[in-house]
Amino acid sequence: MAHENFENALTPYSLLAIAALTVCAAAVGAIVGVTRADRTAGARAGEAALMCLFGSILARFFIAVLLDFGDDQRQAGLIVGWLFFLVPGVVDSVYFIGSDLFGSGGADPVLTSPTVLLGFALVVGGGVGIANGAWRTYDFNRAGVPQFLADATWGLSGSMVACLLTIWNTITGTRPGAGAPDDQRSGANRHPKGWHVPGHPDYAFTQGFTMSNLIFLPGDPLHKHERMHVTQNRLFGPLYTVSYLTWMLVLAIVAIPVALIRKKNVGGLVEAWAYLSNPWETWAYYVQRKAGPPPHSDVRTALSGGIEIPEKLVPILAVPWALIMLWTIASAMF
Repeated sequence: MAHENFENALTPYSLLAIAALTVCAAAVGAIVGVTRADRTAGARAGEAALMCLFGSILARFFIAVLLDFGDDQRQAGLIVGWLFFLVPGVVDSVYFIGSDLFGSGGADPVLTSPTVLLGFALVVGGGVGIANGAWRTYDFNRAGVPQFLADATWGLSGSMVACLLTIWNTITGTRPGAGAPDDQRSGANRHPKGWHVPGHPDYAFTQGFTMSNLIFLPGDPLHKHERMHVTQNRLFGPLYTVSYLTWMLVLAIVAIPVALIRKKNVGGLVEAWAYLSNPWETWAYYVQRKAGPPPHSDVRTALSGGIEIPEKLVPILAVPWALIMLWTIASAMF
């Protein structure tokens, strides 16, 4: 295993970018403190700057280590692009396929080269620090350190979307009030009003450390559901993201002909099998069911109209699904 990317993780240009991002982080923290009118502008500025500094460096070294696995740099970059940033992996996969079909093959990567991926890592890792430093998310007297480390390394795939959600919701949404129990140091960002899945204005939406469009406070069953997704991303990282999306894709493809043959509503069956029966969602709905009385006790059945995959059957399907995902990722990387 070569160590070229690890040894070059911090270049003069990357240090300049980190320094510039850190200055921006301090400004964001100060602005948030002023708008909150709680005399924390200086503290928020300092916390955001320090966390941005550490987050961007941690993320770059983490991705550099992964890129140094294996002898095929193009393949390693493509896998890392898929697992931790998704968009670069998708773009270059399409580009490589097109190049092989219509060109001479062997095209150079566009978004999955080490330079570009390390740039993504710097920005996302720094964004984790800015968002959670300015909003004072982590409780460093409890689980704040491992939460931050997970968000800036293993959980980067969810953190990238979480950073975008935080920006969107900070501009167009709302934050918990000053007296709310999760206003600060709760370990996750909650936006009572924020982006939601189109067509479902009452649905919450969670990516990485950000819970969007969630009006319920900690302790509520639905809050526990969404907080479980935060934990899933931190514990399972890219396995969570990739297996979630591939389950949705495969089950949607399966559900469409089944619905047509059985003359059922196509959209309803796709949602019931691809989303409500997704193992990660079933796990979160189980937590929600255990946390509260009706309507939480049968929410999957209520939302699907009784056509979801039974709760006891989902784990049986999830085990081989997880093994397939692990084998695919491991064989691609090693």
